[in-house]
Order: sequence, then C-alpha cells, then structure tokens
Amino acid sequence: MTARALRSTAQRVQSLQAEAKDREKEILTLIREVAPELLGLLGVGPITAAQALVSWSHQGRFRSEAAFASFAGVSPIPASSGLTNRHRLNRSGDQPRHAHDHLDPDAA
Repeated sequence: MTARALRSTAQRVQSLQAEAKDREKEILTLIREVAPELLGLLGVGPITAAQALVSWSHQGRFRSEAAFASFAGVSPIPASSGLTNRHRLNRSGDQPRHAHDHLDPDAA
C-alpha cells in the first residue's frame, strides 16, 4: 500500500510540475507583450516580473517613491538608541512583494 501511495504522489508531483512549467510559459508570453524591459533586469524572471506588475498596477497608483517603498515594505524607519542613529527596513506592506524589493518602481 505504501509503494502505491508513493507512486501516486510522485505521478501527481510530475503532473503539477508540468502544469506549472506550462503556466510559466504563458506568463512569459504575457510579460513579453506588456513589459519586456522587466525581463532584462538582473535576477528578474517571468514570475518576479508578473508579481511586480500586479503590485504596481498602474501609473499614478503611488504618489511618490516613498509611498511605493512603504507599500513594498522597504521604507526606512528609525531604530536609534542613545547616541546611535540608525534605520531599519519597515517590513509592513505587501508581504509577497518583499521577495521582489530590488525592483525599481519606475521600471513598470
């Protein structure tokens, strides 16, 4: 019974991997049509580019770079203590976007 369950699970994993590969190809085609310049950025593939487009939405959504940084969870907030003056990143905002915080908001 265990061997059958493992075989069935392995077949399902392979099926899902093939489906994911097909979806990624579809996303790549869409990104090439909408924002091909994103794919030229170092470390940006079709999934990252799609997430950036979904997060950015449209021109004018954010009133400033600071607003976009706050939304992306990369805005600086004070973390000073005594005579030490320093900042840390504000990790609030769009949580899935945190993996893509290296993107320039002007790229979309």
